[in-house]
Amino acid sequence: IGVQGPAQNEFFQVGTTESIQSGQVFYEAFWSDPAMSFHAQLMMPVSAGDEIRATISEVSGNWRASVEDVQSGQTQSAPTTSGVFRNLQMAEFIQEDPSLPHNKHVVYPLINPATIAQLRVNGSAPSYSALQPQIMVLPNGRRIEPGPLVGDQFTTKEVHTS
Repeated sequence: IGVQGPAQNEFFQVGTTESIQSGQVFYEAFWSDPAMSFHAQLMMPVSAGDEIRATISEVSGNWRASVEDVQSGQTQSAPTTSGVFRNLQMAEFIQEDPSLPHNKHVVYPLINPATIAQLRVNGSAPSYSALQPQIMVLPNGRRIEPGPLVGDQFTTKEVHTS
């Protein structure tokens, strides 16, 4: 999830990432911001399939992020320098393709549907009219699409368009 403003240097995010090292798959929670050149700053390991709660909030004029692995009970906060942001206007959920734009050798993984629940923007569930859903287009006619907003949640789904 992230928050961003109109300028390129106004962006703060927290989430999970997957990497492979020596044939072994690793999942970790991370945060990033412009002060870190948008490079993922690892926070803690997480496990595939675990429910993850991520939050970004403004506290006394500073942006803070935290991640909780609900299954393990482990929680970590991001020690960011993101208090400099003053004009963050958009909250977002993004599922990114790690092969773009420069890692063409990375194959996008097969994924299970993800349910994004307990959505809150400024303390309330967002209204459908405030959303700007987008579709991620992958190679070989694969697409990841957000499903409809139901209450305070939606589920992504993979669609083949070949």
